[in-house]
Amino acid sequence: MKKRKRISIGFSFPDCEACPDLSGCPVKKGKKHYYLRCSNKEIRIARRRKNEQTEAFQDRYRWRVGIEATMSEYDRRTGVKRLRVRGLKAVRYCATLKALGINIKDSCGQNCFYDAGR
Repeated sequence: MKKRKRISIGFSFPDCEACPDLSGCPVKKGKKHYYLRCSNKEIRIARRRKNEQTEAFQDRYRWRVGIEATMSEYDRRTGVKRLRVRGLKAVRYCATLKALGINIKDSCGQNCFYDAGR
């Protein structure tokens, strides 16, 4: 059985009992100290979540969100994930034409194709 590596930090009773946030604190009372126990994984997750709250991370991440929304729209509007061709050259050709069609339609505006029929 794999032994988990856990980190245990002890805090003295007077320090923890005098704290006004003791009821919401994750420490557990032990025989000699109040203990905060966590694994390396929990520490990594906490650091990652703290980093995700920074303005620099959110500024970088908003670009990814925009690209994923564009790719999702590309799939919904064209069905690019369900092409009827096989082979890398044919798939690349079809996907490029579908992307070109979306760009032309978006550049014309909403009623581009509806006005042509009148």
